Amino acid sequence: MTVDIDSESLDLAIAKTKEEIARLEQGLSSLEKAKEFLRAHPNLMPSSNGTKRREHTERDAQQAELRLERPQSAGAYDLSGKTLLEAADVLFDENGNAPLDPDDIAMNALSRGYRSMHPKNKENDPAKLARSVRLMMKRYPKKYEQKEGKYRLKQPGMQE
Repeated sequence: MTVDIDSESLDLAIAKTKEEIARLEQGLSSLEKAKEFLRAHPNLMPSSNGTKRREHTERDAQQAELRLERPQSAGAYDLSGKTLLEAADVLFDENGNAPLDPDDIAMNALSRGYRSMHPKNKENDPAKLARSVRLMMKRYPKKYEQKEGKYRLKQPGMQE
């Protein structure tokens, strides 16, 4: 039995395979960074008790599609479908409202399933997301306070 395969077909198949390997290595690198971040911040690890499901909206459907692209584990993606501020509020609550750096909020939110729906951040760049955290929290001075570049929820009864 002989198989006729020309060298152009082989070259094309090899190029496609190399592209796929590069894409997978990039995904692996992102997961390894998230793992390192979570190991460095154990108080931000996802809870294992799960979260209540909200009513399905178009955004929730989009978030569900994104979740299917990533491996699932109990409670690991509990920030999917949430807004940026909702995700931050969950992190503050889990962290005892200790001040958090916007970069930490961004990395942890992304590692737990948050996905930006903003057209200028389709790639979910952590640096862009951290800038968004800063901007959003500055827009709500009655809800968030900032000290030394870190943010947290304002305590009840605090004056501006």
